[in-house]
Parts: sequence; structure tokens; C-alpha cells
Amino acid sequence: MRLFGISSDWLLLGLENAQESAPVRCPNCKTIVTGLDNFCPNCGHSLQEKPCTYTLVVAREGHIPVQIAEEIVSLMNFHLLPDSTLIAQIQGREQVIQLLEENSYLPLARGLSKDLVERIIDKLSWSDKDAFRFYRDSDSAHLDELNGKEPIPMAQLQKKNEPMSFGGMVLAVIVGVIAAIFLLALL
Repeated sequence: MRLFGISSDWLLLGLENAQESAPVRCPNCKTIVTGLDNFCPNCGHSLQEKPCTYTLVVAREGHIPVQIAEEIVSLMNFHLLPDSTLIAQIQGREQVIQLLEENSYLPLARGLSKDLVERIIDKLSWSDKDAFRFYRDSDSAHLDELNGKEPIPMAQLQKKNEPMSFGGMVLAVIVGVIAAIFLLALL
């Protein structure tokens, strides 16, 4: 299909009216897909969905600006706040402290991916975690409007531990049986 520049949708469904565009990569498996594909032919990922991005806001309420500044600098040092996402160019800890002392509500970064948000939450210390608030970028075009909105609960944004797959469970049982046989043989 790639050789002839046709999509599986055209071949199976006869969709001829779709606009053809330059091939791009699937965001899930990085396979080359065409503009005519609605789903990745390799992994089945929907190509119509736009990934959700997030805005990070810092609310000073009840928190010490120096501690929050330390967290922000730490996130920047771990490259969890790329320069391309920062709303204001932050030069260092002192500038962050000054911004926090001047503002009780500080929009910090915009356009953060879900993966980056999960990594940021994992890196935050529990004592200052509620000072960091996340909003969907689609919730508002203007940053000032976010101040009155309810942030997304961090529990929804944290990476969830997925249960072991059936294959993983079978493998664990096999390894356990082999280990038990080996231990019995040693006795």
C-alpha cells in the first residue's frame, strides 16, 4: 500500500475524497502513515485524535516561595520544564522567588505532554505538591481565565500501575516453579 501511495481506508472502505498529505509518523509506534489513514496500520492507534497538552500553574497560597522556587529549579535541572514550554523565561532561583513574591498565581509552562506531566508529578516533593496545578490547554485560550477554574486532580494525571498481563503472569509462575525445583534439588 505504501508503495502505491494508497491507504488501508481507501483499499477497504473506498474513501477517495480524503485530502492526501505528506506521510507522517504515528505518535504511538512511529510507523510512517499517510494523510489518508484514520488509524495506524501497524498498531491501530487513532490518527484523528490530537494529543492533550497541559498548562502548569504555581499557586503560592500558604507555601513558602523559596521552597517552591527550589522545586521549579529542580524541575528545570532535570529538563522536565523545557524552554519551549516556559511562559516566562526564568533565569534562576532568585528570579523565581521574586516572581512568586509578586504574584500569588504564576503560570509557569504551557504545552506539556501527558508523559512530561507524569514525570513532573513524580519528581515533586509531597510537601509542596499542591502548589503545582495542572489545567488542560483546551480549557482556556487565556491564562488569566485558568485562575478561576478547578485544576485537574493529580490522581488523574499520575501514571497508573497497570496489572500484570496474562503472559507476564504465566511467565512469573514458570519462573517460580523453576526456582522451587532448583531449591528442592539443592536440599
